[in-house]
Amino acid sequence: MGAGSLGFAYEWDSLSKMKRARRNDGTRDDLYLYTADDERICTFRNAIQSIEETWTVRDLDSQVLRTWTNVGGSSGTWTHHEDYVYREGSLLASWRPQEGIRLQLLDHLGTPRLSVNANGQIPGLSVFFPFGEEFGNIHLDDRFDSMRLSSRCNGVLDVEVSNFESTEGD
Repeated sequence: MGAGSLGFAYEWDSLSKMKRARRNDGTRDDLYLYTADDERICTFRNAIQSIEETWTVRDLDSQVLRTWTNVGGSSGTWTHHEDYVYREGSLLASWRPQEGIRLQLLDHLGTPRLSVNANGQIPGLSVFFPFGEEFGNIHLDDRFDSMRLSSRCNGVLDVEVSNFESTEGD
């Protein structure tokens, strides 16, 4: 187990995959399941009496195609959360039933930087400092979180990588 930023404690399995992220104040406890190919397929989130499961379906290239969410455990409700569309291996668009389609503009690492909806509006924009720290409050929606650093982290937000902070120094 290792301590991390934001008051989280992390646990890793013998293959160096994160198996648990727990907030030190006890308000959140996430468990992760992986395939035989070391791709994360499920996140079990227990946050103050609420249990949420997020399941991921991937293609043969290990890219995320669809996510489903179940809130409430075994008696909960399953909902289709999001679909992803790729072009030549790079994320092109995402689609949510309640919001519609969004085109994703990526940076050189494959991280979504700008999201444009069907009306031409910009509902999502991310700006980063050189070591990955997000700049200000420009981040407008949660769609970026699941695909941040996608070319390096197989389409899943890697908490340890994304929490580095730039520092001003000598």
